[in-house]
Parts: sequence; C-alpha cells; structure tokens
Amino acid sequence: MPPTEPAIRSLTCATARHEVIEAMRWARGLLATGNVQAGQIAFAAASPGEYDDLILAISQEASLDIHFAHGRRSLTTRDGQAAAALADVLLHGLSQDRVRRLAKLAHAADTPFGRLPDDWLRHLPRAAPLSSPERWRQIGDMPADVAAILLPAIDLIAEGSGKAADAGEVFLRGVAQQLWRRALLRAPATALEASLGALRLPDVNEAATSIGWMHAATLACCPRPYVWLLGLNARTWPRSAAEDPLLPDHVIPASRLNSLPVTLADRLAFRAICSTTPTQLVCCASRRDATGRLLGLSPLMPSDPAPERLRRARIPEHAMSEQDRMMARPDEFAATVRSASAHACWQDWNNPANTSHDGAIRPDHPVLARALGRVHSATSLRTLLRNPLGFTWQYALGWREPDTGADAMELDALQFGSLVHAMLDGALPAIEAEGGLGHTGPGTIADAVTSARVSVAADWEAKAAVPPAILWTLTLDRAEAMAVAALTWPLPTLPGGRSYAEVAFGGMEAVNPDGPWDHLAPVTIPGTTLRIQGRIDRLDLSADGRTARLVDYKTGWPKDPGVLNGGGELQRCLYAYVVQAMLGPQVSVEAALLFPKQDGAYHPLGNTKAALSTLTTALLRAETSLRNGHALFGPDTGGKYDAMAFALPASPGALTDRKREAAAKQLGDVALIWEQA
Repeated sequence: MPPTEPAIRSLTCATARHEVIEAMRWARGLLATGNVQAGQIAFAAASPGEYDDLILAISQEASLDIHFAHGRRSLTTRDGQAAAALADVLLHGLSQDRVRRLAKLAHAADTPFGRLPDDWLRHLPRAAPLSSPERWRQIGDMPADVAAILLPAIDLIAEGSGKAADAGEVFLRGVAQQLWRRALLRAPATALEASLGALRLPDVNEAATSIGWMHAATLACCPRPYVWLLGLNARTWPRSAAEDPLLPDHVIPASRLNSLPVTLADRLAFRAICSTTPTQLVCCASRRDATGRLLGLSPLMPSDPAPERLRRARIPEHAMSEQDRMMARPDEFAATVRSASAHACWQDWNNPANTSHDGAIRPDHPVLARALGRVHSATSLRTLLRNPLGFTWQYALGWREPDTGADAMELDALQFGSLVHAMLDGALPAIEAEGGLGHTGPGTIADAVTSARVSVAADWEAKAAVPPAILWTLTLDRAEAMAVAALTWPLPTLPGGRSYAEVAFGGMEAVNPDGPWDHLAPVTIPGTTLRIQGRIDRLDLSADGRTARLVDYKTGWPKDPGVLNGGGELQRCLYAYVVQAMLGPQVSVEAALLFPKQDGAYHPLGNTKAALSTLTTALLRAETSLRNGHALFGPDTGGKYDAMAFALPASPGALTDRKREAAAKQLGDVALIWEQA
C-alpha cells in the first residue's frame, strides 16, 4: 500500500533543472529542522543518467553531499579529465592548448610532464599553435634539459591514436591509467572519447552520511524515510521497452530472453518505493523538455492529491543556497553592494550623459600617472588621442588582447605589416654590408630580402599562428615583394648621402648598430613630459648633414593621410621632430609615408613645424584630460583596429552612439583634433 496522506506529495516543475532545484530546496528544508540526517534522504529516477550532470552541478551550488550509488561519470573527476585530455590530443592532433591541458592534469612525478622544471611553460610562445613536432623543435629558447624530455613526448603524441596504449602507460598514472586501459578494452582507440564518457567511478562520499542519488531499482532494495522521485513523465517512468535490432520479436520474442521487461521493472520499483517509504514521498515531473516541448505525466503519478504546479519564479519555503535565498528575497538583495552596483550600471547605460560607468576615474590616480609616464610609441599616443578608454585599459590596467593560439586562414592587416617589417629588419645587415640602401643595387636588395624571408618565416612559425602551408607561402611571397618594392622605391639620392634603415631612438633596441645617433638617448616631445621611442623605417642623410629624409613604410592601400588625420597619423610629425632633436635644428627634414602596394604612393608632410605645434597642443590636452580622470571613449573605440574591442559590448555602437555627444562635450578641446585633417 502506498503511504497515506500527508506522506505523499505530487509536483510538476517547469523543466528537469527546476525539478532538481526543488529537490535540493526540499532536502535543505529537511536538514534545517535538525531532526533529519542526510543519510535518511534519497533522490531517485528510473533513468538517473539523464539527471547526473544536473544533480552534480546543483548539489555543488547548494553545498550538499550527494552519494551517487551508481557511480560518478569518470569525466566529472580529475582523473577522468586527465584521460580525456590525452584522448583529445591523440584524436584531434597536436596544439599548444591541448598539450598545456594535458600537462596540467597529467604530471605525476614519473611522467614526462612531471619531470619537467616548474617554469618550462614560459619557454612556449603563447600565440603559436605548435601544431606539429617540427613547430615544437623550432622554439628557439627551449633549454636542452627541457627539450630532452619534452620533444620525445611530443613525438609520441604526434603518432595519434595508433599509439594510444603506449601513450597511456607513459603519461597517465593511478586511476587515470586504469580508466584508460578500461576504455581501450571497451572499444578501439578511435572511439576513446565515447568509451571514456561511458565509464563510471565509485563515489567517494559516504553513503550512510550523504543524500543518496540512485536508480529506482536500487532505492527499492534499500529504502530511506525521505524520498524525492524525479522524472515521472510519460515514456520515462515507466520506460518503454525497445525492440532489439539484432534479435527482433518476430525472430525470438523478448519475453523469452528477458523475463522482466524494463517497463515492468520500473512499475515494480515504483510500487516497492511507495510501500517502503515510511515518512515522506515526493513525486515530481517536468512540464517541458529542454527544447520547450510539452510533456505528459507518467501513469504512475499519484492523482490524489492532485499534482501541485510549482512555478519557476516562486518564492520557496527553503532556499538551497545563498544565491537562491537572495533571489527569494529581492528586498534583501537590493540592499547588497552587488545589487546596487548592477542597478546603477543599468541606469547609467540608459542615461545619455557620462556617468561613473562610462570611464570616469578619480583625478590624479597613480595608475594613470604611471601609464602617462611610460615611454610611448606613435601607437600609444594615437590611442591616447583617439581612444582614452582603450589607452587606460591597455597601458594603465595592462589588459591584452587574448591569443587564440589557433592557425589563421590569413594574417590581418597589422600582422601582415609586422611580417613585412620583419623582412626589412632581416635584410638590413646584408644591405649595410654592401654599402647601405643608397649604394646597393636592386638585385642585391632582392637577394637580401629573399634570404631574410627564410629566417623570418621560421621565426613566425615558431612564435605565432600562421595560415596553412599553401596560403602561408603565398603570404610570404606578397610580403617579400612588398619589402623589395619598399627598399627599391626610386627616391632621389641626396648629395653624397647615405641611407639607414630601422633607425632606433629613445632607448629602443637597435637593429643597425651603425646608426646616425645614440639610440639610447631619451627623446621628449617639446612642451610635454611625454617620452617617445621607436624605429624609423628609412632615413637618408646628405653628406653635409644639413638635409634629411625619413620614410615610414605603410603596407595598406595607398591613400592620402592628410596632415594628422584626426590624430590617427603621427609617425611623420613625430619622427621629423626626432630627427631634428637628435641631429640639430639646422637640419632640413622631409618626412613622408611610402605605400609600396601596387602602383604605390609617396606622401611627404607639408609644414612640419605647424603639424608638430598642433600635435603638441592636442597631446597636452589629452594628457591633462586623462589625469583629470576622463577615460572616455573616442572615435577609435570599438573600431576595426581597437585591440581592446573584446572588452566592449557585443555591439559597441549601442553605447557609443548614445553617449558620443556627451563624451565629446566632456572631453572639450581634446576632441578638436578628431576633426582636423
């Protein structure tokens, strides 16, 4: 006979997750009375595997000890994840991320990763995918002792699933190794992911002192006073028996092979649970599945009393966790700091004026002072002028764009420009040995660039993500052609002059040691405290030292950059000042941008002194504004080349369009540079 009222209760919940949450609330309420022990409570289902992940996740949130009578899925344990990490790298191929994951999980003392020094990961270039053993061997700064251990391990991993048995013995120990062996016995190595996912491990939580989570048949054999039954929906309890595809009923009736069909077993288990639960029984069902489809109730669901409909947003009698308690008490949650901050942020989002959530910082903040006091580049100063918010994130807070570590189909514009400049740097020593740019023929320059291409390509392959082989070769061809075009561009030769390439200044590391000045000497923008450093792509000097021409190569499409281009084009102006500061005010300087792409274009700067005066005024205003705490967004915020765009909303225009007018008004004179050509 089933328990009599009020020992029985029927419920319907919104989803399976809601079912589990209500079960945890119920258990927490029983334990709160002080008269019920965890070992007296049990959860059960006809097919518990469908609820395992929910039970595990929500029980951790509720801080309740749950004993999985049928065992925990191996992949929910650290040992199972170690085996899964090895299967991932064997089946899906080498990559730095997969090897890092394996090293973190499988580092027993007598395994290859356990014998490596603690700091061995710092030798890996984080942006490189390292998708083949050859790429691993190209890592230039790997110590010999690390290479002696790591490279044989990489070679074994590269063998793939064919060496799965050997790999398990080499990299795994203890329970992880036992799981690996069991998985290989169940199925071929190519199915390791599925076979590992099907394995279970005994639960470490003590059954007598933990809430039980088990199959209905198990609960029928070991009853507990307080029981919550999950999943009492049509076709799930009782489950319907499926016809065996290998031995269909017309060949051999299922009743002859199995005297207890699954449907009958579920019914018997339910009756046994009802008759052996002495204190309280709760029967629970879902109203909808994960896709939103309506579900029917199980024919076993007690109809007296009628099932009670629980709403997802209801205020429960007992909370399962701190978060659940706060959701049930909105007034109490509203008084917390987190709620006040979230509410203020939402209000400020819809406020067209600038608020504390739009880049307002305490004036004279030491972090801002440190960022402004660093040695700047043309890039950082452009960010200061056109994106104060991004400048703060990148140079004050030290945020960096995350490296995906995956091979790209093509290099973006910035990466391609860096590749071309790397070839220019690599070709420089050979060109200087032949007399420099001004005295070297086109054939010699082309040969030097071709030689530099080999070393640059190897360095990129070891340190950065590169396209597949064919596309990478085409990219190198384009970069080589552009580098040759840049170095052989027909510029008028200065009288008795000499040409220099990659001329460092302001403390930047020198590529060419035979430069025209001391590259370690500090350079400060006149009228400001801002120090700058960098490299000038090409500098031509006349024999009398009174005429200079500096050229900055651009790998994009030819275009007229104007004078300062709204603060986006600073190289010509800044580099012209550097040349005069280092060589003296008597030097006449021509500063130009050279676009070697296709037919190319050469754009010299007109009035250098006027441009420098305008730029100095704009930088002073931007520096003062940022020191006053106005880290607001500018025209480059969320743009195509904004490295900090990942920290903005998915659609940054929704923010910038709403607050653009207020930001420009608060920045005041700082925004004037944006409108200048």
